[in-house]
Amino acid sequence: MPLKTEWNDQPVKLLNMVTDVKEGFEPSALRGTSSGQDGAAGMVVYDRRLQAICVKCRRGWACFQSIVLKKTMSAADFHNGYLSKDKHKGVHFQSAHNGLFGPEYWDFVSRPKAKS
Repeated sequence: MPLKTEWNDQPVKLLNMVTDVKEGFEPSALRGTSSGQDGAAGMVVYDRRLQAICVKCRRGWACFQSIVLKKTMSAADFHNGYLSKDKHKGVHFQSAHNGLFGPEYWDFVSRPKAKS
C-alpha cells in the first residue's frame, strides 16, 4: 500500500517501506547534527546505507526505497535528480489523506513478512 504525499504541489507515492527501522533511528546524513531530531515533519533526506529516502514524521522517521513522481524511480534516482539540487533544498513533503488506520492499513501491516 503506497503512502501518498505531495512534493512541490505534485502528487507522489512512496513505495517499498523499509520495515526494520528502529525507534530512535536517524538517517546517516544527519548523524551528529541537530537537524535529525529537531527537523520539521515532512523533511526528507537520502540514507545511503539503507538506499532509501527517509521522511521525518511526527514520531520519528519512515524510509522508502522507491517513489512515484511522474514515473517510478529508486530512492537513489530521486536523490540524484531532485534532493541534491539546490533549487529543491528545504522542500518538504506535504501531508495528503492516506486512509491510514483504515481496514486496508491493518490488512497490510498484519500480513506475514516474507523471509529473505
